[in-house]
Amino acid sequence: MAMEPKLMPRDLKLVALLFIIFGILSAIDTAIGTLVSLLNSHLRFEFNFGILQIPIGFGLLNLKQRWHSWAIIYLKVAIGLFILGLFIFCIAFVLDRPFNLEIFEQSVQISRSKVGEASREMAPSLVAGAIITLWITITLWMYRVLTKPSTRELFNREPFGADSGLAPLNLRDG
Repeated sequence: MAMEPKLMPRDLKLVALLFIIFGILSAIDTAIGTLVSLLNSHLRFEFNFGILQIPIGFGLLNLKQRWHSWAIIYLKVAIGLFILGLFIFCIAFVLDRPFNLEIFEQSVQISRSKVGEASREMAPSLVAGAIITLWITITLWMYRVLTKPSTRELFNREPFGADSGLAPLNLRDG
């Protein structure tokens, strides 16, 4: 009985492409950070774990079960860090402590005293909020695509299939 080729849905292709794009952007960020430190005559190598998104993206394109698992783990960690950051922000806001956020090498300070001000000082905070909102929306959508039943079915294989790199061990006699 011949196996039918698995057709990859468009949304899964887009998720894989986003992983690759974000991974490449992380690699560029790492390279720029290292070059800037070289120009400032103090070599400091910066590593961005976002680089790991490149093999995750290619693994998803090849429908590899192990990379599907890593993609879900990566997104769960990202969502968890977002929730932790949101919790810290809320505590800082309630205690009226300034909250410093760094996006694209720009430091943005958010505090309760700035809320309600319609000034140029508030613009970076609004841009930061919009970027974070867009990022978490994309992250949640990617997680939904990877965990829906039809996508999971594409990655379901025998527990000891060619993708796992493990061989079954039969310990029974006879």
